[in-house]
Amino acid sequence: MITSLEDRLRAEKIKGLGKVRSRNAVEVALRALQLAFERNGLEFSAFLHANDSSDYTTITDCLAVALKEYGLAGRDSTNVGDGAFAILRGVLYHSTEVERRYLQRLSRTYALLFTLNTEPRLVEFFQEMTGEFRLYVGADQLVLALSEHFLAEPDRTTTNTLLMASKLGAKLILAEPVLDEVVHHLRVCDWEYRNHVAEVDEFMNYEIARNAPHIVLRAYLYARINQELGWRRPKSWPAFVKHFCTYSDLHRDAAFDDVRRYLQAKFSLTFESIDDLEDLVELADVETLTDRLEESKRDRRLARNDALLALAVYGHRRRRKETSSVSEFGYATWWLTSETAILKYTRGVVKENRARYVMRPDFLLNFLTLAPSAVKARETFKSVFPSLLGVKLARRMKVETFNEIMDSVADAVDLDEARRAAEIAKAVDKLKSDFSRQYTLLGEVNKLQGVDLVAEKYALEGD
Repeated sequence: MITSLEDRLRAEKIKGLGKVRSRNAVEVALRALQLAFERNGLEFSAFLHANDSSDYTTITDCLAVALKEYGLAGRDSTNVGDGAFAILRGVLYHSTEVERRYLQRLSRTYALLFTLNTEPRLVEFFQEMTGEFRLYVGADQLVLALSEHFLAEPDRTTTNTLLMASKLGAKLILAEPVLDEVVHHLRVCDWEYRNHVAEVDEFMNYEIARNAPHIVLRAYLYARINQELGWRRPKSWPAFVKHFCTYSDLHRDAAFDDVRRYLQAKFSLTFESIDDLEDLVELADVETLTDRLEESKRDRRLARNDALLALAVYGHRRRRKETSSVSEFGYATWWLTSETAILKYTRGVVKENRARYVMRPDFLLNFLTLAPSAVKARETFKSVFPSLLGVKLARRMKVETFNEIMDSVADAVDLDEARRAAEIAKAVDKLKSDFSRQYTLLGEVNKLQGVDLVAEKYALEGD
């Protein structure tokens, strides 16, 4: 693994790194990966104990802690951090077979360790379960899957997890409110592209692309500048969207049928309409929960989507007379999502039903990792078995900050080539500087809780 990371660093040709700091960068990158699994394990433990859990950690958070552990600060921290981050980006998005084997071993080790430490009965539970899940797949998971379209097959973590679950025999459900949110995400990306990216698309580089505010738009920009894709590189944003729906129909009703057909074909999803969901619940209960969720959402429509989906999980359990003799995790019907903000608003619903309704993707991954009943799925997907599920690479600039920088780049388009290059380089330098602060300043913070404070200070936020 270390040899593979060293090869990556040499290929990156990071300036300011001598032999000693190059070795530091490799060691810090390796430690950051280990920390990511440790911290995900702690979050998984909190989830198993029904404690408040937070969002998945980011690799840059772990990088900051690793730099601190190695006593690196100042310019050394920046240089080593830049080298380590370049390594980590490659491992997560363009992994080698050696790196995948190492990550898979880490994944299995931590899955077993934290399961045994926090809920030993789950190991026995995994032994007995057949994997007959009914999973409402969250919009966040499907959007992640769309964003993986141009990644190499082994690096499509969310996609491979869903395909493995389907192979196992789980019934994956696409609910109409989820479809609505996936289409809405594509439309938001389209508006962002038209308003702030289209004019400067041909001048895009990685430093600018990685701060694009929406994940599917970033996926397009990454694919556009990735020369290694060859003929597969998308020629334009409309050509990219065409993989999921007809671009000219994106802002029409026809987009819903297009995207639905694509997702159903890709992941063997069963579709349930809003009427199907409402048939499972008391509408008065949906409105009450919507009122509670509305403060955490941008509008009431999104709040009602979540309320309806959460209550439909319990409705399905009642209708199918599901029981659980081992633990609450013995139920078959769940909402598969990484979303955590909703949980604090639904404690009363969970208490009333004496079981939770959210299955985190890492729980599903741990089941796929440990359960004997999943052995055929593991064998089928052996070369592409997902490992780091849900971990973000980094935090992003706020939309407003990104748009300001893009506007300044757009203003430079009409300048002569040399002047335009200078202006774009200036914008890139600002992005690099702000990004480096994530791990140089965070390395001086004792606890990761300090991330939010520093992130706010430098206009950065999670995606």
